[in-house]
Amino acid sequence: MSGGQKQRIAKALVRNPRALILDKATMALDMESEALVQQALSRCTQDMTVLVIVYRLSIVRNSNNIAVIEHGGVSAQETNEELMEDSEGLCIKLVMRQSNLIE
Repeated sequence: MSGGQKQRIAKALVRNPRALILDKATMALDMESEALVQQALSRCTQDMTVLVIVYRLSIVRNSNNIAVIEHGGVSAQETNEELMEDSEGLCIKLVMRQSNLIE
C-alpha cells in the first residue's frame, strides 16, 4: 500500500464518518498484507457502515451483508454463509475459481 493510499484512508477515518466507501482498497496487496489491512480496518470501522467493492471474495467473508452485482443489478443480497450455501450460485463459483478449484 503506498503512502498516499495510507494517508487517504487515515484522513477518512479521522473524520469518523457514518459511512465509508472502499473501492478495491486492497487489490494490489499480497494476501498477508491484505489480511493485516482488513484486521485494522475492521477495528477502526466497527461503528460505521462500510461499502466495500471487491474482486477477491476473501475480503468480505466477515461482512454482515453482501450484495452480488451481476449484469448491472443486484442478483443476490445475503450473509456470506447464506451465499455459500447455494451450490449453484455465483458466489460459490467465484470462490472456487479464486481458489483454483474450477476453471
